[in-house]
Amino acid sequence: MRADLIHCNEIYPNPYAVRAAASVAAPAGSPCEGRPIPVITHVRLDMKEGMIRKYDLALADRIVVPSEALGHEFDEWEDKAQRVRVIYNGVNLQEYCRTRTPAAARLQIGVPPDGPLLAAIGQVGPRKGGDVILDAFERLAANHPTLRLMFVGDPHRGQEPFAEELKTRAARPPLAGRVHFFPCTEAVAEVERLCREIAREFPQAIFFIGKVIFQTEKWYHRFLH
Repeated sequence: MRADLIHCNEIYPNPYAVRAAASVAAPAGSPCEGRPIPVITHVRLDMKEGMIRKYDLALADRIVVPSEALGHEFDEWEDKAQRVRVIYNGVNLQEYCRTRTPAAARLQIGVPPDGPLLAAIGQVGPRKGGDVILDAFERLAANHPTLRLMFVGDPHRGQEPFAEELKTRAARPPLAGRVHFFPCTEAVAEVERLCREIAREFPQAIFFIGKVIFQTEKWYHRFLH
């Protein structure tokens, strides 16, 4: 097996990756031949104080961040210009072309066809501010009787009580019947498609899939971590 580089999709595996790569030379024919395998680490979220040191990010060859603001976390690095790159999160707009009318979409998910609909899409937990969103919606709802809110997402492990409290609160007046909760959609098909696409260009690639969120439990979940 050969590897031209190691890509860490988040900061947490970086300490293991930089240590593994330090003792393995890039294979013959690689752009990095004769040198240790380079490690590129994606920093996706704002970091607390000390996390650059805690996760040995200074040992990574390159750091990728999705915004200029997050890039400022590395302003103290003398070689920041060479080692830190901003690559904005991309969206394939063709995948989101509208294939149904708004009325049909509302009918499909069981939301009344009239009135404004607000959507909170993402993890249902304190970090995403689900309680703050519900507070704001309650204030708006008092003056907008047809306004509705939907949460699309699932709680992270250990945050199920938080999500249940949101649902309990949303089921009570004056919000009863106006707040809807939907789980994340099945992700396996999309993950498999992306893996196959990458494998066409890098046939010896190995994929480690972590924290994939599924709507229902499947027998193959344990094989994807």
